[in-house]
Amino acid sequence: MADKKLKHNKKRNSFLIRECLVRKMAEATISNDPKMYTDALEILKEHFRPESPIGKEVRLAEELLESRAIDDALARSIMRAVRTEARKQDHRSLDIAKSRLIRDLHRTFGRNMLSTYRFEDYKDIATAQLLLNSFMRNDMDGVLQRPLLERVMCDRMTSHHGVQRAAATVDDPMVYSIAVKKFNEKYGSLAKEQRDFLREYMSITQKSDVIRVLAERRDSIASHLRMAADTDPDVRSDYMMFERLNEAVDELERLDVSFPGAADTLMMFCGLVGEIENVN
Repeated sequence: MADKKLKHNKKRNSFLIRECLVRKMAEATISNDPKMYTDALEILKEHFRPESPIGKEVRLAEELLESRAIDDALARSIMRAVRTEARKQDHRSLDIAKSRLIRDLHRTFGRNMLSTYRFEDYKDIATAQLLLNSFMRNDMDGVLQRPLLERVMCDRMTSHHGVQRAAATVDDPMVYSIAVKKFNEKYGSLAKEQRDFLREYMSITQKSDVIRVLAERRDSIASHLRMAADTDPDVRSDYMMFERLNEAVDELERLDVSFPGAADTLMMFCGLVGEIENVN
């Protein structure tokens, strides 16, 4: 395999670091830790600007990793375009930028942050980085392994299996059962709606999905509560309850899900949905 001969350094994998920072922000949101959220966001804003060397490399990695279920001709066309753009990059400037990024990661979150998160498609992310490295640098090992790396990546791009990147999974049934037990011990007192939301939220793996999941949950809860206000006889017979519920839904619909604390607010409203369900 190509990734056995060409050593992959996850500390210098821009795409992987970006995804870890996004997960760090999700973790901070669910635990109501504004400082952790801000620290991760500041690193993203500082080092991953679209025009920066790292931002450009991440964009190329996205082209390779997010192109799925396409035909072979299109896959090879994308590969050529990525190769052309990668060769235009100044790899020395990129190396310097990555060293600064690693320094800031270590200072802010410690040296083991990248080992905290597990990615089901880690091998694909590593292959994409090795391929970009081989495009940018003309060292002998990279040149010799490039055809195999390209074939592996093209096979992934044309595959119809696992089109969407899935959340991390636990293969060992015993490990899985222990994880479920610990989850239930910690969150067993939550309403079913809250536990469902928490499980969905903690399974998010893509940056774009964080906002989407929160927005969809916000709209679903608002719709559910609005319907309860309109149809539930207990609510409609209590004028004060009716008014307060509608005010709460108005506030929920104005919720900006991109800000820290949005997940906590949604957890609270999920609890309200649970209470109404229990009453009925």
